[in-house]
Amino acid sequence: TIAGAIKHAHAECWCESQIVDVLQPAGCCARPSSGNANTLYWDCQIQCEPDCTAELAQSCTRQCPPLCLEPDYAPEACDRAFEDGGCDMQTCAAYLRCMTEEAQQSDQRVCDTDGFQLQQPMRAYRECMDQFSQRSLWRHMNAARHCACTAGL
Repeated sequence: TIAGAIKHAHAECWCESQIVDVLQPAGCCARPSSGNANTLYWDCQIQCEPDCTAELAQSCTRQCPPLCLEPDYAPEACDRAFEDGGCDMQTCAAYLRCMTEEAQQSDQRVCDTDGFQLQQPMRAYRECMDQFSQRSLWRHMNAARHCACTAGL
């Protein structure tokens, strides 16, 4: 899977649905006065037609490589403050579409766990596991090792 693909699809859907036009008048896009901002607040910051040539957009694209858009794969550098070279969504949320467009052009990939689960070796592994008792950790571990080898994992 392309790194950042889910964020890209989210931003596309967000913009196509124009839901922000409904949420803003209802007060759902306001920054909460206490604590962290909610997810809708950050979504409402997305510019649907951003100027990706703007200096800040370029900085966000540079400092938020595609892997920063993947919570399970993001390197520690993504968590640093924007001023320290990190990827700070507080600063860059407006330019999410610029970042995801860049991600679509990159060659960075992440594991397609859904696709992996559908592959023949995984189906064979699950079928094998179904044949064994897994009442104890010992039995489960033995079955898992046997089935992994049998399925060619």
